[in-house]
Amino acid sequence: MKTSEIRIFENPQFGKIRTAGTSDELAIQPREVTAVWAVESGLHGVSYAGSTRTGFFEVPGVTVKEPATPPVIVTTALPNGTVNTNYSKTLEVTGNTPITWSIESGTLPTGLSLNATTGVISGTPTAAGSSSFTVKATNDGGNGTKQLSITISAAPQVPQFVGLADEYQAGSPPVPLQAINIGTVQLTVFKVNGVTATEFNPSAAGVYLVEAFSADGTLRIWKYVKVK
Repeated sequence: MKTSEIRIFENPQFGKIRTAGTSDELAIQPREVTAVWAVESGLHGVSYAGSTRTGFFEVPGVTVKEPATPPVIVTTALPNGTVNTNYSKTLEVTGNTPITWSIESGTLPTGLSLNATTGVISGTPTAAGSSSFTVKATNDGGNGTKQLSITISAAPQVPQFVGLADEYQAGSPPVPLQAINIGTVQLTVFKVNGVTATEFNPSAAGVYLVEAFSADGTLRIWKYVKVK
């Protein structure tokens, strides 16, 4: 886009005048004034300011594009995330649109990306750790940056059965029922098809529901075991 030059003069003519009865001459010189493209009361034209006067005049057929306000990123902190859990956060910004987003320095956590149009950081983190980075927002008026960070925590561990396969042949030896316990809650009660048991006995073909409970019943895990 071309930038037009505006030049306005208070005295558009050159010349000299002589004071009556003397030989003194006074030069008349044009004085350039400050003028800019502007919008006033919905009209597009030129606003000017000189030593003796100021004003505005419309220029028919001209559309003045007002200067864009540079973006200012107002997000100060980002929520943390968890491995294998969907993450999504929109960065907040002020300034004229459209705004283009980018990572100026640093890197996002593995599995996350920044949408260049919407300013949304999203994805599914795949590794635990902390990442620091600088985001950049750009529009016609300039750009703004902000240093941010995201910490990704490891996925919580889940109790599971020990040594219990998904499938057995009928007549296979019994398998003791055990579970890996996570934290302070212990899985100590086991059931096979709703009946309390200490072992799984694959004596006959079928599909069996095997469960493990904490003593107070607040935690339960289960799996289906097929015997053929």
